[in-house]
Amino acid sequence: MGASLALAFFIAVVYFFLIMPEEQAQTSQAAVAEIVGPAEDYVRDTSDFHQLDLVAKAAVVYDIERNEVVWSKNENESLPLASLTKLMTALVGAETLMPDHEVLITPSSLSANGNSGLRSGETWLFADLLDFTLLTSSNDGAQAIAGAAGAMISRKEGITDKNEPLRRLTFVQEMNTKARDLELTETTFANASGLDVGLSDRASRGSAEDVAKLLAHIFTKYPNILLATKELEMTFQSLDDFEYEARNTNARVGQIPGLIASKTGFTNLAGGNLAIIFDTSFGHPVALVVLGSTFEERFIDIEKLAGATRTYFAGPKR
Repeated sequence: MGASLALAFFIAVVYFFLIMPEEQAQTSQAAVAEIVGPAEDYVRDTSDFHQLDLVAKAAVVYDIERNEVVWSKNENESLPLASLTKLMTALVGAETLMPDHEVLITPSSLSANGNSGLRSGETWLFADLLDFTLLTSSNDGAQAIAGAAGAMISRKEGITDKNEPLRRLTFVQEMNTKARDLELTETTFANASGLDVGLSDRASRGSAEDVAKLLAHIFTKYPNILLATKELEMTFQSLDDFEYEARNTNARVGQIPGLIASKTGFTNLAGGNLAIIFDTSFGHPVALVVLGSTFEERFIDIEKLAGATRTYFAGPKR
C-alpha cells in the first residue's frame, strides 16, 4: 500500500510540472502562493528589537547583503557624527592615495585636539597611517591624511597650493561630494576628524542610516580599509623607525563574536557614537550604528542590538 501511494505521488508531481497545461499550472501555483504568501513577503520577527531599552537617540540595523534596514530608531535624524567622520576620511583617502604613498606629519596636522603621539617631521606610509588613525581615532592622523590627499586632489585639478589648511578644505569638499554621490542625504562634513567646530551647525553631521550605508559601501568596495579596526591592539612603525603601540578606542571589540569592523566616536556635542559590522552567520554581514548615546552606554547599546540581531536572523520566518 505504501509503495502504491509513493508511486501515485510521483505521478502527480510529474503531471504537475511536465504534463499539466501551462495555464492550469499557473492557476495552481497562484493558489499555493495565496495560501503561503510569496517568498519575498516572508519577514522575520522584529519584536526583540522593540523591547530594547537603548540610550542612543538613533540606531539602525542594516543588512549589508540585502541592502536594507532591518530595524531602526530615528534612523534619518541628522546628528553630530564625532569620529565616525573618519570613515569618510578613510574612504576618500583610499580613493586618492596609493597604500605606499608617503605622508608627512606636519606641525599643522598636529594642531587638532587630542594627542595620539605622532611626531612632527616624521613620515608614514599611507596604509599604515590610515590603520593607526582608525584604530586609535587619531585626529592628528586624520588631519595629515586630509592634507596629503587634499594636495593630490588639487594637483589633479591643476592647482598647486602649498597652504595646508586649504588642502584640507579641498579634501573636506571631496568628502561632501562623495556623500552626495552615495546619496547620504542627511550627511555633511565640516572637517576630516569629526571634532566639533564651535556651534552645532558646523559639526560633521549625519544619520544612523547614512553611517550604516557608508560603512556597508566601504566594506563592499574596500574591505582592507577596515581590517585593523577589529583588532584590540596593533604595533606600527613610521618610516623614521618610530614605533607605536596602538590600542583600539573600542576596548570591547572582543565582546561581539564575528566582529568585522568597528569605529567609535565621542565629543561633548555628539555624545557617544559607535558603528560596527559583524557576521550574523557564515557570510552574512550586518552593520549596527548608534548615535547620541553616552561614552559607556554606546557599547552596551551595540551589544543589545547585536544580541537582538542574532536572534532575528536565527529565528524562523513568518
